[in-house]
Order: sequence, then C-alpha cells, then structure tokens
Amino acid sequence: MKRVLVIQRSKFGDVAQTLPALSALRQQHPDWEIWVLGRGRYVSLLERFEGVDRVISTGSDCAAASPEALELCAQDIVRQLPEGQWELVANLSHDPVAGRVATLLAARERAGLLVDGKGERSLAGEAVRYLFGAVGARRLARIHLSDIYRWALGVQTEPVAFPLLGERAEDMESVRAKLASSGVDLSRKLVLFQLGTAAPERRWPVHLFARLGRMLAAFPDIQIALIGSEEERALGEAYHQLAPSTAADLIGQIPVQELPALARLASVLIGADTGPTHIAAAVGSTTIGLYHATAWVHETGPYGRGHVVLQADLHCSPCFQRTACAEKPCATSVQPEHVFQALVWEGIVPEDEVPAEFLNAPWTQVRAFVSEMRPTGVLFRQVAGNSAEREEVLAAACREGAYKLWLHSTGGGTGDSARAATGEGTSFLREMKELLELADLAGQGASFAHRILRSVRHVSGMGKKLPELARKLDEVDERIRQLGPGVEL
Repeated sequence: MKRVLVIQRSKFGDVAQTLPALSALRQQHPDWEIWVLGRGRYVSLLERFEGVDRVISTGSDCAAASPEALELCAQDIVRQLPEGQWELVANLSHDPVAGRVATLLAARERAGLLVDGKGERSLAGEAVRYLFGAVGARRLARIHLSDIYRWALGVQTEPVAFPLLGERAEDMESVRAKLASSGVDLSRKLVLFQLGTAAPERRWPVHLFARLGRMLAAFPDIQIALIGSEEERALGEAYHQLAPSTAADLIGQIPVQELPALARLASVLIGADTGPTHIAAAVGSTTIGLYHATAWVHETGPYGRGHVVLQADLHCSPCFQRTACAEKPCATSVQPEHVFQALVWEGIVPEDEVPAEFLNAPWTQVRAFVSEMRPTGVLFRQVAGNSAEREEVLAAACREGAYKLWLHSTGGGTGDSARAATGEGTSFLREMKELLELADLAGQGASFAHRILRSVRHVSGMGKKLPELARKLDEVDERIRQLGPGVEL
C-alpha cells in the first residue's frame, strides 16, 4: 500500500485550509494510506476528518534554536514514523523542523520547503515555488492557499466535495448542552462572534463587534454567542462592558474538536482570518470574513460557496507582518454597517426590516467579495466597493497561467473540469510561449509608437523614418496573424 505524509506544523487556520487538499487526495487515491504530521492541539482537528488514516502530534516545544537543535528535533520526529519509502512527503508549513523531516525521510517524491544537513533551504515542486514567488505581488494573487495545497499534493483540478468536516454525535450533544446552559434558544438564529485571532494585527476591534451586537439586538429572532479560546477571555469581558446583555458567552468552553458541531448549529459565523472561520467554512456553514492588515481575501478567504468577505482596501493593503503599522487604520475600514449589508446578502436579516442608517456606510475603503466554486477551486467575485478593473484583468491572466501550469505538472485534469480550466485540446507550453511572444510584440509596438512620436516632433527626419517604422509594424501584424485566433488576450 502506498503511503503519503502531509506535514502541517502550523496553527488552526492553516490546518483547516489543508482539508480541501486532503479530501481531494483521498478522492483521487482512495486506496492510499494518508498520514498527517502536525503540532500539538492544532492538528487534533483532523481527528474528526475521515480522509486521514493517522494523525501524529509532535508537541509544540520542538523548535530550531540552532542547527544542532533542529537536527535533534527532526531526528526525534523521524523516529516516531514508520520506516520505508513514502510515495510522497509534502511539507505544507514554513517550519524549518518540518523541512528537515521532509528531507530526512525516504520518499519517491517531495514537495514544499526542504532543509538539508547544513541548514540550507530549498523549495520542491512548482506549487510551492509559485506560493513563495507570489508573495512579491500579493495584490495579483488569485489562487487560494487551499488550492495551492491541492496542487502541491499532485491532485488534479477536480471539484471539492462539502462538507469537509463532519461532527460526532457526542460532540453535538455536548455543544447543545453548553448552549442551553448559556441561555441560547436554538429556535432562533444563532450568530457567532469570533472575537480573537492568533495574529493580533488581524483582529477586528472589540468596540466594533460591540456596536454590531447592539444593532443586532433590535432583531428578536437573532441571538449572539461569543466564541474563542481561554486566552481570549479578556476580549469577551471588554465586549460585555460595551454591549451588556447582548450575547451569550461561550469563550473558553468549546474545544477545537467541538467547533464543527457548533458551526453546524449556527446561522452564520462572523470573524477575521482565523481558525474558527475556516472550520465553519469547512463544515459548509455560512461565514462573513472581516479582512484587513495581512489578511487577503484571494489567498485565505473562507473556502467554499457563498461566503462574504469584507476586505479593507487601502493603498497598502494587504501588508506583511513585518510591515504592519501600529496605528492599523485598515482595522476600522470595515464598519458594522458593512457587516449588516453582508447579513442582508446572506439572508440572515431581511432587508425590509433593517433601518436605513444600518446600511449607510460608504464603500470608499472597503471591497466586498462573495465566494464561488469553480472546477479549478474557489474564486472571490467583487460585489461592492471601488472598481479595480485593470488590476483584475492582470490578476485573471496570472491565475489562468498558473492553473495551466498546475494542470501541466499533474498530468492534466479529466472530464468537464479539465476542459473548463484549459479549453479543449490546448497545450500549456505552446500557450505560454504564445503569451510571452505577445508580450514581446506589445513591447515592440510601444517602442515603435514612441519612435513615431519622436519623428513627428522632428519633422525634418519624419519622411525617412516613417516608411521604415511602417514596414516593422507590418512585420508585427504578420506575426500576430500567425499566432492565430486561439490566443485570448
């Protein structure tokens, strides 16, 4: 039996965003044995996922303080794994310990970050090279992290089946009991507020959550419950001071294993780019994402169909963790009124019952997106905010080229999804060469145009230069005709 090891030593959000890739891998290779290596309690989420055969937790205290410590840590992890060759070892985290483990294991194929015995790093596989390369142009990124993970695992571009996570009967029973003891009536619509994030710069301010809670309190068929880890209890206390008696408090009461059951009972989860938001999306529940600072909708928006993301749209969005400013003006770009509009779009509150002042926020610094599922993965379509037409055209071209590379590197898709992604009978290498040639022709055309302008400015020499330029432009036209009608710009 062939075995695959997927290494994901990141936190809840990244683990949850690995689920589409694991699901697709199981669907494509039902007879393979799939192992996942993760860190501490974060990877425990996968114990509720039927597509994984073994989950190995390495603890969170294994770090690479020095090359020697990295080697000892990696060797200790390797000893916990079976001997023999793996069909694939894919490191989906940026952790050097994981990279060293991926290098030490015997594998027919590797993907992701690798670290050799000297601590030198390298990248294996086109998907991960694309991921690291796209960091320099994040505004143009249009391939979701979950789809890049699918690419890294060698999965062809087939539709993802939902729900990705199920809930156990004992989890549902436990969650219902906790909701009842907190005064939650499940005959009303349950709106979950995820107040915290692992990355503080991505956190939507508590005072805005509180104002949203006071606005929702006007609707008797809606009730709010605060969720989060024990470490986020202070955020709940701040919320209750600003909006007393508007929400039940479940902070610190719901372990990660029970989050799928809780999300299943909720009408919507509202939160930033963080683990519970992605878990709710994985079970097929509705989410509204509040994205700013380092969060970028096209990279890590909630995966699936029908989610709304409100994305801060400043000149510096999205930023990097190392460049996030202390003031964070983007954190308040998204206002409760924007969230109310999203609740209307999602059908949580009827528009004819919403006071006009609840929907009057300007969209000058916010763009709204709705997620759609395509054969090639998730895509976020803008529905409100400033237009960025030129940027979107360029981004779409980058996305198309990257998906063709994906199909080429995995041997091509099958059936309708492959034809939808690439067009019948197309050749990746030929089309990429044609795109490069068209780019070269465009550059030549621009150069000729500048030369014509210079000639016009110097009339005395224009008579001699224009025939030469006209002949060269005819050559460019002929090359474009040779490329044929199959090239789409």
